[in-house]
Amino acid sequence: MIFYHIEILLIFILSRLLFAQTEDSTLVISDQIIESLVSEPVTNYEEFNVIDYLEELQKNPININTADLTILQRIPELDINYAQLIIQHRAKYGPFFSTNELFTIKGLPKYVINNIKPFITISDPVRQKVDTKPANTSLINFFRINIRSRFAIDLKDKDDSSYKNYPGSRLKLYNKLTLLNDQGEAGILTEKDPGEKSYYDFISFHLLLKNIGPLEKTVLGDYIFEFGQGLVLWGPFGFSKTTDAVFPIKSRDNTIHPYTSTDENRFFRGIAISTKFNEFQFSFFYSSHKLDASTDSISGEITSLTTSGYHRTTSELSNHNSLSETAWGGSGNYSYNNLFHIGILYYTSKFSKPLSGSLLYAPQGNRFNYFSTSYECFLIPTINLSGETAYDFKSIASLNTIQISFNKNFLFVSSIRNYPRNFNSIHGNSLAEQRNKVQNETGFYNGLKLLTDFGTINFYYDQFKFPFGGYRFPLSNTGEEYMFSYTNTFKTNINIKTSYKYENKDYLLNQDDQKSIVRRGRNDFRAILLWNLSKEVGLKSIAEYNAIRITEDNLTEEGILLANSVILNLINNLKLTGTVSFFRTDSFFSSVYEYDNNIGGLVRGEVLYGEGTKINLYLSYKLLKELTISAQYSEIIKPKESLVNPIYSTLTDNIIFQIELLL
Repeated sequence: MIFYHIEILLIFILSRLLFAQTEDSTLVISDQIIESLVSEPVTNYEEFNVIDYLEELQKNPININTADLTILQRIPELDINYAQLIIQHRAKYGPFFSTNELFTIKGLPKYVINNIKPFITISDPVRQKVDTKPANTSLINFFRINIRSRFAIDLKDKDDSSYKNYPGSRLKLYNKLTLLNDQGEAGILTEKDPGEKSYYDFISFHLLLKNIGPLEKTVLGDYIFEFGQGLVLWGPFGFSKTTDAVFPIKSRDNTIHPYTSTDENRFFRGIAISTKFNEFQFSFFYSSHKLDASTDSISGEITSLTTSGYHRTTSELSNHNSLSETAWGGSGNYSYNNLFHIGILYYTSKFSKPLSGSLLYAPQGNRFNYFSTSYECFLIPTINLSGETAYDFKSIASLNTIQISFNKNFLFVSSIRNYPRNFNSIHGNSLAEQRNKVQNETGFYNGLKLLTDFGTINFYYDQFKFPFGGYRFPLSNTGEEYMFSYTNTFKTNINIKTSYKYENKDYLLNQDDQKSIVRRGRNDFRAILLWNLSKEVGLKSIAEYNAIRITEDNLTEEGILLANSVILNLINNLKLTGTVSFFRTDSFFSSVYEYDNNIGGLVRGEVLYGEGTKINLYLSYKLLKELTISAQYSEIIKPKESLVNPIYSTLTDNIIFQIELLL
């Protein structure tokens, strides 16, 4: 395996002789951005989707000298107020000559500027006048090559003997190659999960072409098609409620773009094109894609779609690619003076086998059709309306949002969602209490962001109801939650973020074979301190406390987490990070969590429960300007437990090694 990675590395180093090059100016995506976009994990998982979303934005940064109000709000943490400040500065003083000029804008927090810098660019007015060098128009002359190769393995002893029955090794492999130039990009990705036999169990590929004749964008291979607020079409990364009360609430569709993640289900495979005529944009797609599914041996119908992506056991292998989906459709969008946008969408999806609909409200049949409309408008520059209404030819779902900027320091957002019980969205991924499920839910969300001289305050309150019982919860049930967060930067080198969230939801209590609906309350307090002592030394501390109470059952559970990290930027491009986390919880239900964003292109959300210590060591060394090697070791120590990795865990490695090459 080592020789395999060395061979790949040497091949692409030699490829520098065949391709033109330019200096890469990639900036690091901050932990603050990631934690403001991802919600609290409910199980251990590896999150590629949020990183892929951010890296896609990083590959195609937004030009702050030309972007309008709508486009600027695609940048994480950049709400309508901050976007207005940038546009007003641009109108008053002319184009930006440097992104550092943003620091001169009063009312734009320094931590926001630092967080958004990886996703923005400028046009140089002077260089535009004197630089007459022709643009690179060759489809095969790539000026940037990105290679990321990673393998991970779990060296801990397993008490689970079933692991020995898997046909493949414990190695987890990931390889990604992307070639870019002015005319587009090409990419291929392979992945193998632990226990899988094939070293290329999952393969994804794409070719993106820009401005070919009348076509503004063409994608061949794997791609994502997004529309409106995500009620019927969206990618694997869907926005949800987080500590940023405003940004994640309104989806920001990008229509079509290449698929670069490892989720083996939520993408299309085929061709997608878009073209633009003045204020009109039209997009079309066709896809033929194989999916994993469980089939009833008697009826031949599909009982469930399998989304784990694992192909190890006999049953998992029998489900592999057992279902084919053919989908096609298109959208049209009209934009007037960047103040009013309206779009329509129609698409149809047909499966090779019918879905049984055996579960309550589950999709049934083999053909599904959707029609949807979306809108966004600015009544005045300080009031923004957006929404989507979708029809699946059985029922109508809707999501509507209003943002009001009362002044440059106060922003309010309100959103209403209504998803009927018989609305089946095969590829939807919108704002919902039930993650990735646009069905059987109504909700009313209100949030605000307040910028003060002593920091930024976020607050939201969300009420939701599931009007009809389902197979997991047989009766109608309701819930509510509110969140308060505070963020501030002191003396440019100290950042503090605190949050408090309260949840109050119906809970199905099973006691003495008697089921009853009770109310379960959960309080969670979390504080994060970042302190850059110097350019070489940084500290990070996390403290979390939560408490769960069910009055009817006299149940009270608590959980606590204390984590401390030291970040050392040593000589010769060497970076070392060490983290020690202490945790204690009464059970899994009062578990605490932490995110790990050390390895490039990977976010690991880990749920910690019981009593123990987690140790994490990360080392990164930049051998060349273009070549970075990183490694990570993590270990959870639970002295009072014999089984460290129970069924809740999907993280199967504690050593990760990665090679990243940017040419």
